[in-house]
Amino acid sequence: MIKKWTVCLSIIILVLNFVPNLLQGHQVFAENQKNYKDKVELINDESFNISYSMQALENQYEWEIDYRINKTENDKELKLKFSFEGNQPIEIEENESWTLKEKNTIISDFEKENEGKIVLRANNSISLLNLEIQADAKLIENDQEVISEDILAKNESTIFSLYIPENNKAVMLSLNLRVTIV
Repeated sequence: MIKKWTVCLSIIILVLNFVPNLLQGHQVFAENQKNYKDKVELINDESFNISYSMQALENQYEWEIDYRINKTENDKELKLKFSFEGNQPIEIEENESWTLKEKNTIISDFEKENEGKIVLRANNSISLLNLEIQADAKLIENDQEVISEDILAKNESTIFSLYIPENNKAVMLSLNLRVTIV
């Protein structure tokens, strides 16, 4: 009889040790953003570098365009111009050293050295987003400013199609069709 009680008591103690762990709940957070592209290089020049990253938020996409203007030997100053074209409205986050011109064009000031990022957002129904890059240079020669517009090499492409994930609505539609057929 005593053996039965000791065995039952031992089992009850073991089970009671698991109860606090079962009652303790762990919170799990769903990830609200998904990174699709990270540091995709668009232009890598001795004077400047431009790359972008893309991520999906809940109901919109976000692109971060990173730029860096490198100091050159001849103290050349650069001005960058980004023009965006898409099939949906694009929201451009304001930046101190950039000026918003027209609807989807931003222009930096002439600078010898600088780095930063431009953030764009668009509804996730967008299916096309192009970026056109122009760089202008300013040199001081013989006490006169000489401005060269569009200094990118003519054989180098200056229009880039930014990444947009495939539209998930088609996948959802096919899943709905499968459910209704079955």
